[in-house]
Amino acid sequence: MLTQFILYGLLTSALQAVEPCRTPPSPPTGLAFTVDRADATLTWKAPESGTPDQYSVESGNAPGSTYLGTQDTGTPATSFTKQLGPGVYYMRVRAANGCGVSKPSNEVRVEVDPGRIGPRTPPDVIVARRTATRNTYFPTAERLKNGDIVVVYYDSPDHVSPAGRISIVRSTNQGRTWSDPMVVVDGPRDERDPSVMETSRGTLPVPYFESDMSRAPSAQGVSVVRSTDRGRTWLPPALVTSPLKGAATSAKVVQLETGDLLLPMYGGRGGSPDALAIVIRSTDDGRTWSADSEATIASAAGVSFVEPAIASLGGGRLFAMIRTEGAERNGYESYSTDGGRTWSPPARTAIVAQASDLLPIRRGQDPDLLLHAWGDVSGRFGDGRHTVMQFVRFREFPNLRWSTEPLLLHSGRCWADEGYPSSVQLSDTRVLTVYYDACGGYIGGTFSQIVDPATEAQCTDPPAAPANFHDTRNGGGTVSFAWTALTGKVAAYVIEAGTRPGAADVTTIEVGLRTAYDFLGVKPGTYYARVRARNACGTGAPSAEAVVVVR
Repeated sequence: MLTQFILYGLLTSALQAVEPCRTPPSPPTGLAFTVDRADATLTWKAPESGTPDQYSVESGNAPGSTYLGTQDTGTPATSFTKQLGPGVYYMRVRAANGCGVSKPSNEVRVEVDPGRIGPRTPPDVIVARRTATRNTYFPTAERLKNGDIVVVYYDSPDHVSPAGRISIVRSTNQGRTWSDPMVVVDGPRDERDPSVMETSRGTLPVPYFESDMSRAPSAQGVSVVRSTDRGRTWLPPALVTSPLKGAATSAKVVQLETGDLLLPMYGGRGGSPDALAIVIRSTDDGRTWSADSEATIASAAGVSFVEPAIASLGGGRLFAMIRTEGAERNGYESYSTDGGRTWSPPARTAIVAQASDLLPIRRGQDPDLLLHAWGDVSGRFGDGRHTVMQFVRFREFPNLRWSTEPLLLHSGRCWADEGYPSSVQLSDTRVLTVYYDACGGYIGGTFSQIVDPATEAQCTDPPAAPANFHDTRNGGGTVSFAWTALTGKVAAYVIEAGTRPGAADVTTIEVGLRTAYDFLGVKPGTYYARVRARNACGTGAPSAEAVVVVR
């Protein structure tokens, strides 16, 4: 996952009443609403018993959910107006006083500006559905040696819940139909973000982490549960020993040709507020994981690296994509040529990616074709976190490569509560990618044809550096740039900006084929910016650098 967590709208003690209360209020009743443009006004009846000091309004993107937050009204008034963006909201109200908080009122479904929500992309197949009390999140798929496809997922009442657990579904017909879910792990805490793969011995290790939102950090360590009968029964979970503080995981284990297993993880170390990404190794088919084998994939001051995903391309070559959290949103990549014992410094990419999934495409002796799927929050496909994929072929590992243009697989128009793709190869020509949509209440799947970018590339080299890059406006917090279009095949331009020459520590953003771009809300400072062009053969050299002083 993300591993970012949405803070519960924990209802704190109500305002001190003039007269001491004797009992918590009963639930408010008769919740109704009206919408005037972006303003949603809720009205309700006061509780029949217990005098409330205030109310709390819960908002979610699915029935019963509080994913979109909880807001205290601060008064005993029985109406509340809240400004909402376009979308569908599930809302309810609780009453509170010094003795406690009531149960929720009836729930209302509020539509705001439905014409601007946009259509949901229909999946080709439904893998798992929401029930009356639980939704579906964070799936990972694996195609087993016997042809079955299994998907493990976070089975939970909400995006974060102490009642969260891990379940599994199975398809025996290439993903066309799916079994009812079976629970894999349901312990006393919130077990979440599972993944699954099959080892060469036929074992299914399922790593996950436990969460406790009452503690800091909320992530409470990684465990691995294993099956030796293709997921029919499960051995007791084993804790992964790691020096990381708040250790978590979200991507599947990778097996090397040596038989070693590598588990990608992330968390804190020492007193630093920044998370780092690591791999940890098992040499006994996932029974134990040695902290002594830990190797850092990505670490840098001022950058939090989370949710690393890795892929093995053979011969000790590993490729990693890592999500970043906080002000930094771009994905980073790193690589290893020695089986994951050492890794290159993380390099910032133009892809604004969450929860990357990397699937090596196996066709004969060809080891260099990779499917990269991710949750795209760049805005290229509109607001939200859309499921997107592209194929990458390494011409010369790790830097020279061809790539297809990103392809939209699914858009649930669900704010950022969707995505987390995972792909499996069905044949030499076909893949299945699964993802979740909390608003739709399902894990869906899309079938796609495998595309080799080398056969479609109309280029032999990346584009030349663009010319005449310069700022055209600098004032009022707006900085505008323009440049001259290149002739020949260009897929997009990429602007980089940093706080020192050659750096890209402020932004790397793909702007399509436009030759002018405006940055809004730029803070005072000195910035060094440049533009590059990209095609299927890669990203070219930078333009001359423009230095901009924002006052």
